Parts: sequence; structure tokens; C-alpha cells
Amino acid sequence: MSFIKALVKKVFPIIFLKRVFLIYNQIKAITWDRIIFEYEMIPSSEFLVAEEKNPFLETGFNSSKFPPTVQAKFALWKNPQWTQDQFLLIYKRPGFIDPETGWALSTENKLISSSLGFARASHVHKPDFFETYFRKKKVVRLDRIVSLRDTGEENYFHFFNDVLAKLFYLIDHGIKLEDYVIVISDRLYRKEYWQFFLKTPFLSTLQWHIQKNEWIHFEKAIFCKPYTHTKKYFDRAIDLVKINVGNPSDRRVFLNRAPHSLRFIENFEEIEPLLKRFQFEVVDASVLNMKEQIDLFSQCRYLIAIHGAGITNIIFRRGQPLSLLEIVQPSPYIPFHYIMQAKLFDYKYDVLLGRKGKMTNKGGFRVEVQELALKIKGLIGEP
Repeated sequence: MSFIKALVKKVFPIIFLKRVFLIYNQIKAITWDRIIFEYEMIPSSEFLVAEEKNPFLETGFNSSKFPPTVQAKFALWKNPQWTQDQFLLIYKRPGFIDPETGWALSTENKLISSSLGFARASHVHKPDFFETYFRKKKVVRLDRIVSLRDTGEENYFHFFNDVLAKLFYLIDHGIKLEDYVIVISDRLYRKEYWQFFLKTPFLSTLQWHIQKNEWIHFEKAIFCKPYTHTKKYFDRAIDLVKINVGNPSDRRVFLNRAPHSLRFIENFEEIEPLLKRFQFEVVDASVLNMKEQIDLFSQCRYLIAIHGAGITNIIFRRGQPLSLLEIVQPSPYIPFHYIMQAKLFDYKYDVLLGRKGKMTNKGGFRVEVQELALKIKGLIGEP
């Protein structure tokens, strides 16, 4: 099977395969998965918190200054019917945590929908059918757990927004974390930034279980999800590390992405002279360790960045002005993550829409040189 997968990856572009698999998973979610996996109905009385709102509208972000083409790409988030939820569930019955997806299941193999923050999304993978119903290869028994398993759990942005934030959220609701074993995935545990934060006094004193390929059988579990982009939780994450703000800097940074990242500028050699002219240093955040990222972004006054998790680092500019120009690949919409982050921290925000290139199937797109030049002048305040 692994040979076939490797062969398919060589024959077809990764971007194409991702799109095909997304469509496959969406079809599977409303057909096979719906038949095989039943959801356990959780009484509302078991939730300590169960709320819903549109967090984008809550920020008061004003998109009217942008041209109609850009405003149209914000429309999805400005729709009051687009909502995210916030919940806290103390599940007082035995169950299991699937190692691959992080789903929690009851002892009757029913999915516990509140075990994953974005469980209602159609693209979320379900547990393995045969392991779920016939043979769980390896089971570890734990008494009381807090599950930090989630969709996209190993992503850098989601680490701050959905992993650390959960711990702060639980503390705010009176949960004593030291009374529980806290479950995270091995994928997250092996990340350099996780290891960096694990050394902080807050995380180092907690009990951790690193879930690899074993199922977890628990007697009691806590599942939660705070609202996306809760500023006080970003602030508390920043408080875990030491940031030197005594000697502010006005560094100009262009946050680049390599072609293997599957989102990159095809004609970078055309815009590179422009970046040099305006004294922007070109950086790839993926090759920097955690301390280097904190140091760099705490000193960054002007940031131009291709959309990606590296932009999350703007939180480390705390207390100092920052202007962000986000370059977005061709897409029906503009992702809301860093628009909202900029609004929360009172940073100046602008966006540049990329153009379709010749390497779309590999994640490539183009940026028009003159358009970028005008954006840079507006960013730094040069006429």
C-alpha cells in the first residue's frame, strides 16, 4: 500500500491530490461515515458552556476601505450566519480517544462531537473503521484526562489559538489542570515550538500523555473549545516567554515560503530587487527556531508575508506598532486568521491578491511588481 501511495505522489501534483482527497472525504462524510459512525447525543445539562457567535464581526473589522474585489472575498466572514462555537464539556462516562484523528468515542463506539473543535466540518477525518469496531491494537488506560487533540493540532497558528488557549480557558472556568492527565498528539509533541514552551514553568509542571499509535481508554474526560482569536489568551501565551521590548527596532521583513511549502510566489526573482530597494530582509520562518522567531518579530515594524502560519508571530510585537501586508494566493476568499489578529493587536493591515501562475498545481502564484511597489509605499508611508 505504501508503494502505491508513493507512486501516486510521484505521478500527480500534491496540490491536485489534496483537492481530490478533500472531495473524497467530503463525499465519504455524508455517505459511508454517516452510515458507520453515529454521534452520541450529549444532554445540554452536561455542558458548563455552550455558546455561538460570529467572531469576525465581533472584532469590528472595517473592509470598506478595500476595493470591491477584496471586499467580496471578505463576505463569507461578514455573514452573521457564519458562526463558531465555544464550549466546555465534562464527560463523566468512560470512552476512547482515537490515536490517528483525536476523535473521542463512547464505549458504544459513538462519536463524541465535542471532542474536536471543528468536528462539524465535513473535511474532518473519522477514525479507522476496523480498529474502531473490531480490534484496537493497543489501549492505554487513564483515569481523568483533558484532551488537547484537535483538527490541525500540529499547525503553528492553531498551537496558540486552539491548544494553549484551551488550557487558559479551562483555568478561567475553575478547572484544576494538575488533577488531570493532559493528552496531546505525538505530532505536536515533536514540534520544536512545543518543546520550547514545554520548558516554561506553566507547562512543565503539568502531567502529559503523548499519544502515538495507542488508543486511550478514559474514565472521565474534559473537552473544550474557546472562541477563535481570544486576545487575552494570545497575551497569556506571550507572557510565558521573555520578550525584550526595551530596545524597539524598525526592521522590515518579507516572510517568504519555499516551493515545497505548496504556497509560494513563482516570480519571486522579479520582486526581489524591489524588496532590496525598500530594505526588506527576506526570511523563511520555517527555518528559524522559536527564540529566533520571537526575537525577529518583536523587532519587526513592517511585515510583508505570504499567507501562512508564520504570520502568527506578529503577537510578539506586543506593545509596539506594526504594519502588515498579507499576500494571499488566488482563492474564492481571504482567510480571516491574520486580519483578525491584526485587528486585535491594533496593527495596520493591508492585503494584496496574488495572480494565477503557471505552477498552480504545485501551489505557485504570481505577484505583480508594480502592484506590490504601490502596496509597499502605502505600508511604510512613502509617497
